Amino acid sequence: MKQETKFYFWLALRMLMSRGSQLFSLSGLNALTGLILGVACLVVSMAVMSGFESTLRQSVVDVTGHIQILIKSSSGIPKKELVDRIKVLEPSFQAATRFSYLEAVMAHEGKISGVVLQGLDPEDVTQVLGMQKRLIDGKFQLKALEDGKTEKVDQALIGRGLAAQMDLKVGDRFRLVLPLRNDLDPSQFRRKLGTFQVSGVLDLGKYEYNQRMILTSLEATQKLAEIGDRYSGLLLKFKEVEKSRAIAAKLGAGLGSGYIIRDWKEVNENLFEAVGLERVVVFFVILVIVIAAAFNVASTLYVNVVTRYSEIGLLKSMGVSKKRVAQIFSFQGLVMGFIGLCGGLLLGAFLCFLFGWVESQYSLLPGSIYRVDRIDLLVRPVDILMISAATLLICFVATLAPALRGSSLSPVEGLKNE
Repeated sequence: MKQETKFYFWLALRMLMSRGSQLFSLSGLNALTGLILGVACLVVSMAVMSGFESTLRQSVVDVTGHIQILIKSSSGIPKKELVDRIKVLEPSFQAATRFSYLEAVMAHEGKISGVVLQGLDPEDVTQVLGMQKRLIDGKFQLKALEDGKTEKVDQALIGRGLAAQMDLKVGDRFRLVLPLRNDLDPSQFRRKLGTFQVSGVLDLGKYEYNQRMILTSLEATQKLAEIGDRYSGLLLKFKEVEKSRAIAAKLGAGLGSGYIIRDWKEVNENLFEAVGLERVVVFFVILVIVIAAAFNVASTLYVNVVTRYSEIGLLKSMGVSKKRVAQIFSFQGLVMGFIGLCGGLLLGAFLCFLFGWVESQYSLLPGSIYRVDRIDLLVRPVDILMISAATLLICFVATLAPALRGSSLSPVEGLKNE
């Protein structure tokens, strides 16, 4: 049975590739071109959506870690005590760093901007966050440095958008104004002024981060906010980022109500949900192009059936069954679909490369709209598998009509055309 199937597949190829075949006619080439373009569009669209999600996820993880633990209590909790409890609850724990968040106003050379000041522990921040690889200028320096006058200057890393907006370069100093509650009159606020020096500029991947984020040492934020040794919470890293949601739920149940626990996805829940929905919608919308192209292939095969009445009649007179005749033309449809699929995958890969190059040169995405300044296109194997399966299935279904038409032809009717 296997040898017989191979023979009919070989026969289908010979008939498809012969000089009189409609494959090399203008309509046949147009049908294949349409199929190639449809598959290429699917590849590029899925690569863009996957790349957008991956780029956004990596930027969030690099800044917030896999999981954030916010401490509700106003009293300081020793880091070691909290980490020991986390290790017991989740063996895949890798590292933790203390952090604090402050909202302040930056002032520099007559310009002001609202910013978020994130204080991090210089001793272990690189074990949790991927900030160092995002440095585009200067040094990754959080600890205060002496300026030669026995005075220590707090160092800060800023997003590239903020650096451009405030015209700041490495080595420049700027001031932050922080509102603090007045101890004498709780209804009033007093201003606390802090001076920082730019030690480096970061590309944090996400537009809001680049426009507002300032990173400094935890000690500097504690001093500025006058909170002693207290901190906002811990940023955690685990072995597998994909399991963060389940781990966060486990930690929430184990640590109790004194903590607010959020995983990296929860920080931008709505955005990630929208990306997942848009991926499905885009896939099916562009799949319509492939469906239209597949039916063009079917029309080419139908013409091929009509022009081969004599060959079909001869095959039937030799005892070839209707099922085998239908199989021959179904094979031809699958071969044309496979050619279109391969051509589309190659063209799609080239267009992805071209898109990446153009984006790196001309910055196509406005970050204020798309949340990210650039996208690293990602071609996932599962996307290629889905595109391939959908394309071949559509081509097979579309070619059933011409295949059945060929199989229903009687030997006498076919030989009359000889």
